[in-house]
Amino acid sequence: MFNIYKKNFDEKDKLLNQQSENDSSFNIKKLIIENGKVVYLYPGFNFEAFSSSVKLHLHNELKQETKSKNIDESIIEIEYFSPESIADKLNVSTKFKLLLMQLNNILFFHIDLSDAVNNSGEKHSKFSISSFLNDSYKKELSAFFYENIYSSYIKKHSEKELDSDNFFIDETHLNERLFLQNILKEDETILCKLNISSFKEDAKNTFKDAENSTFIVTDKDVCIAVFNKKGILLYFESLSQKFSISRRIGKNAINYGTITWYPKRNNSSRFSDLKDIQDFTENSRIREIARLCYINKEYISAENLFQILADKEKNPFNQLSLLFIKSKKNKDSVKEYISENDFGKTIREILNTEDSELKILELFENWEIDYNDKTTFLQFFADIAESEEEKEKILPFYENIREEFKKNNKDLINQTVFDIKYAEFLINSGHKRKASQILKSLLKHLPDETVSNLLPEKTLNLTGDKSGKLLKITVLDLMAKAKGNEDSVKEIQKTAQLQPLNETRLKKLAYTKDDELKEKVTEIINILNNAGLCYTDELNYRTDYSELPVNIINDILRHPAMLKKGSFYSVQKWLSKVKTDGYSTVKSYSEKITNESNQKLFELLKNIGKIFNINQTEYFVSKGEKSTGVIGYEGGTPFLIIGHEHLNKNSNLYLNMNELQFAATSEFAHIYFKHTKITSQDVWRGVADKGSFLINTLLDVVPAAGIVGKSVKNVHKLNNLTKIIKTSNKLVSNVKNAYDAALKVTDFYRKKIKTSSKTEKEEKLLAASRLMQFTADRAGLVVSGNVKSAVKAIFLTSKYNSDLFDEVKNSSLKELLLKENNDGTFKHQELAIRFANLFSFYISDDYQQIRKILTEK
Repeated sequence: MFNIYKKNFDEKDKLLNQQSENDSSFNIKKLIIENGKVVYLYPGFNFEAFSSSVKLHLHNELKQETKSKNIDESIIEIEYFSPESIADKLNVSTKFKLLLMQLNNILFFHIDLSDAVNNSGEKHSKFSISSFLNDSYKKELSAFFYENIYSSYIKKHSEKELDSDNFFIDETHLNERLFLQNILKEDETILCKLNISSFKEDAKNTFKDAENSTFIVTDKDVCIAVFNKKGILLYFESLSQKFSISRRIGKNAINYGTITWYPKRNNSSRFSDLKDIQDFTENSRIREIARLCYINKEYISAENLFQILADKEKNPFNQLSLLFIKSKKNKDSVKEYISENDFGKTIREILNTEDSELKILELFENWEIDYNDKTTFLQFFADIAESEEEKEKILPFYENIREEFKKNNKDLINQTVFDIKYAEFLINSGHKRKASQILKSLLKHLPDETVSNLLPEKTLNLTGDKSGKLLKITVLDLMAKAKGNEDSVKEIQKTAQLQPLNETRLKKLAYTKDDELKEKVTEIINILNNAGLCYTDELNYRTDYSELPVNIINDILRHPAMLKKGSFYSVQKWLSKVKTDGYSTVKSYSEKITNESNQKLFELLKNIGKIFNINQTEYFVSKGEKSTGVIGYEGGTPFLIIGHEHLNKNSNLYLNMNELQFAATSEFAHIYFKHTKITSQDVWRGVADKGSFLINTLLDVVPAAGIVGKSVKNVHKLNNLTKIIKTSNKLVSNVKNAYDAALKVTDFYRKKIKTSSKTEKEEKLLAASRLMQFTADRAGLVVSGNVKSAVKAIFLTSKYNSDLFDEVKNSSLKELLLKENNDGTFKHQELAIRFANLFSFYISDDYQQIRKILTEK
């Protein structure tokens, strides 16, 4: 590259040495070489044509008269002067001469006073001569030489124009540009040109007359060049090895063999960026400089370099890199940019590239793509990948994101959501065993979703596929998918328990090989569709049950959230401290039930008391205000009141013995668990039956913060899963929707949702009241053993729900539960929640276990 210039200067010395001082052109050549400046020329430069353009410029632009002569074939002298000379005023000539000399690929030029001045014999002060030289247009002519020669070159070689937008190209004089472009091979591209403040050789020999020094990187070479103030090259070397950087206070030193240079203050960090540049060659070096521009937020530079690269090679990874650059340059999010551009073909080409799994990972790491953008691309890749082989190639990238996510996100719900998606991807990419291991681990450590079951969004359809403990449901569904339907009866059973009003779930369980479960889910489906619910016959009921062991009642019969490890265990602890009210007024309008007055009912109630070891209970029929409902009260002697309408066979509220057994057992459970201590005015049942009805009254007497502690804190977070997870599971044809869904999960979990303290208290109280009722319903169902009777009793014993039973008769239970208010909320969601918990318990192993213990003699 440099040899041609080295040769030029050797020939210059040789030329002067060969000539005698007596030769006519010797002094002129010596004058030009010693005092002139240089311009580096390009191949094909026309010396005669250039000298003509100089004369035209002097005449047309600078308004000078000219005359020229050829000193020899390599030297032209142009004398020029102004027609309006000031010679008469100062008694001197103001003529100047421009000397141009071409030596191979270098043009020397020098401006001096004409011979008329030099040989006039008159003495002029330095001041006078300097004044004349100011009129020589030396600066204007110098600029014209550089601009004319450079523009002529670029017209022929526009592809070699130096990219002034490039972050790694410092301000460059046109003469340097000519030098740089001319040292290139035909297909070579300058990627970097950094100016240097000072240069040394052997750590001692400083180039004192060095004016400009520069560090150059092309796609094929790395080199350093040193020029003097005349533009003459003093030193040039290709750097075949890496340079090193010595960190110093104020200014770093760059070392290479015997030479040392110091960067400018404004580009010192760029040398650090380039310390490994020699590890890259050809196209990979262009890509690396583009990457460094991107990381330094010089997006235009990076894009320009990739346009060069695009002409040199077809590579889908280049297109992906351009996506990073263009989205940042346009200040779009990657998500928005992808949604507006089609990159499907590019991604598919990447997935079919050899070793693409490693290249994908390296690309995202090397380009320092942030986490949000990486998750966007992950979903994009996952949507495009179809075969297991293609998905396999994405796996290392996915695992890298997972590691980063877990490191920066310690929230259990967030981690669970992430690993659910990860396990799903593993299954789809053929790694079912690995997926199963992750899913089993998730099941052990899932966040408590009890609260989302107790306090769902009021617009949530509990008969649909977004109800229930959605995290757990999703994990179980994936486990079933990994194992196959034949081997996943337990998983299918558990998902039906979590969505027991969803007919699709129930039917899936009905298709399994478990005959007992088939019978139960068929019965629930019939109840939802009103098959036989309204006209239930009285079945054989039992009054010979044995006492249930205390541990069975406390550990299995009671709702899991009320257990010691459950979210709402402190309810029991708090209730035990509440003082009992008097109930004398309740008994005043009631008639006692005895063996003599109603033997069948008395035996039934007495047997229920035996089950719970509550043997001193009194039973009454109410004919006054309390003519409906079945209500238990705790006092010195617990008692139960049954509204007389439920015993009247001519009443629409009549309950048969199975139905009475359910209702009465539920009340005994309330007494056993001390739920009745705050029900003397039906306040608690008001909450249980009507949601937040009378809740403000309760807030005055119930220390709600002590009921559930922090368990309600995540309710909004969990409820939002119903809007997010199911959506993100679907591959949407509209790319924008797909990415919105994919990112909502991680975006949402970064946000903290604030609720008022009053709202929290209300939700805690409502959740606790529902749990107490669910526990009571579990007891009623396990003793009556009849789910139809349980549903009918729930309707007819509540003053808020009894009228709704007529609607059920005319349509179905499912239609009733799907009725909406004008604002889109479900009108009877409270009932839906209660029935869902009842049906869930009915198809559970817990129900089967307790029922077996209860019926054994």
